[in-house]
Amino acid sequence: MTLKKLSAAATAVLTTLALTACGGDNEAVSDAPSPSETESVPPAVGEAGGEDQILDVADQARGFCHQETVFEGVSIADSDYLPDEFQGAYVENDGRNIRHVIFGTVDMSNGDAVTQVEYTCRYLQRQTKDYDAARDSLGILNENEVYKVADRGLFQEFRDYLREAHGAEYGDEIGVYVENYEDVLDSWDMGVSEQGAGSAPSAPEVSFGNGTHLVGSDIESGTYRNDGVACYWERLSGLSGDDRDRIENDFTRGQAIVEIQPSDAAFKSQNCGSWELVE
Repeated sequence: MTLKKLSAAATAVLTTLALTACGGDNEAVSDAPSPSETESVPPAVGEAGGEDQILDVADQARGFCHQETVFEGVSIADSDYLPDEFQGAYVENDGRNIRHVIFGTVDMSNGDAVTQVEYTCRYLQRQTKDYDAARDSLGILNENEVYKVADRGLFQEFRDYLREAHGAEYGDEIGVYVENYEDVLDSWDMGVSEQGAGSAPSAPEVSFGNGTHLVGSDIESGTYRNDGVACYWERLSGLSGDDRDRIENDFTRGQAIVEIQPSDAAFKSQNCGSWELVE
């Protein structure tokens, strides 16, 4: 039976949620409660919606990741080979966020050759006033970060680092971790080669283009202005696609100046050119 693990940032101890109790034929049966009966689910996991719901969404996130990662016009979901990947669902902010992280490699047939493709997908769910994080609309999976690279080693190295950091083994099921993913990033100290392979994922950007960007992981909060072209932008409290996620929006015909707050979930813009942090 595969164990589903949780890690507490304060203790860095993995707590087993599912245990199988086995005893020999001659062992005495104890009246003491089994470990599975005495261990409790961390409060943050319950606040986020419970382990079963978290794992259900994480499984859907993995399927979406495989469909969206394409090499030479072919989705990795259609590869003839099984992927080698790490997947973690990080329960953050006392259960108000769930960050799904996938790092993997997969062999893809390319004519007569086979190419190893590396990829990472990251998705974020947020609690709202009406729903816990695990029930955040799966529309969030359309606001994804999907990256792929061939023959560089970066994602493979980070996948292996995450396995070591969480005590995960090859072939383990999705892990649920009560830990801030950014803390895991901060703990990775592999150095940077001249080619850039082995470097950690970059810090939040202070300049960016069109699209949807997560505040705190993709971009920094602060005051931004664009190139001065006509555009549409939104500050978002969530990524469900519902109108209630829209904090503020505007259509501008000249240069726009927007103050993105640290509490914002994301910032989205269309036809706005480049945004630069001014303060």
